[in-house]
Order: sequence, then structure tokens, then C-alpha cells
Amino acid sequence: EKRARAVRLAHELTGARAANPDLTISIIALSAGTAVTAFALEALPAGIEVDQVVFLSGSLSQDYDLAPALQHIRGKLTCFTSRADLVLGV
Repeated sequence: EKRARAVRLAHELTGARAANPDLTISIIALSAGTAVTAFALEALPAGIEVDQVVFLSGSLSQDYDLAPALQHIRGKLTCFTSRADLVLGV
């Protein structure tokens, strides 16, 4: 399900960038949406980038390789977690 949603998001991002190359695209993702966003970024065609990404209470493993996703971000990927997050158990 996450991968299917990621493909749809990648398609939407590609269309948005193609329609307006100067559009600022920022993504804020929460919990499972962080995985969908990472997978979507990985699925983007070469040369398609977003401007910045913020992950809140991410659901990706600390060992997950974000390098392929980072190639599609012009600016920064910022991640926020909390020691009080009961789901993550941080």
C-alpha cells in the first residue's frame, strides 16, 4: 500500500514540476507518510526535485538508506522525533 501511494505521489510531483519548473515544492510528512514520501522521492525520474522535506515522527528504520531519496531534494531533509513518542519507543 505504501509503495502504491508513493508511485501516485511521485506522479503528482513530476506533473507539478513539469507544469511549473519554478514552483517551490515543500513536503511535510507525518508517521507512515514519511515512508510514503521517501519511496516517492526514490521513484522520481532523474532531474525531478522537490525543494525541502520535513519528517515528523518518521516510521522508517534508522538503518534505511535515504541516499536515493536525497538525490531528489534541492534543499534539506529535516527529521523531528521525540523521546516521548510512544509508537517509536525512542
